[in-house]
Amino acid sequence: DDLTRATNPIKLYEYFSVGLPVVSTPLAEVAAFGELVYIGANPTEFAQCVGEALNEAGIDRAEARREIARTASWR
Repeated sequence: DDLTRATNPIKLYEYFSVGLPVVSTPLAEVAAFGELVYIGANPTEFAQCVGEALNEAGIDRAEARREIARTASWR
């Protein structure tokens, strides 16, 4: 619905602050983070994304997430 489409998922920034991967349904505000998030449009894709997030290797994405969280503020 319109409210969901306009949502800015604040929890995402909390997960990003510690570098955690995020799995979400397709929300515009989440999709804006590109390859730093995993997006599943249906139950099968969502489950696949969870597996990919759990197996994520390297620290590059984690550090990029932390950097985004550092720049986010209420100001």
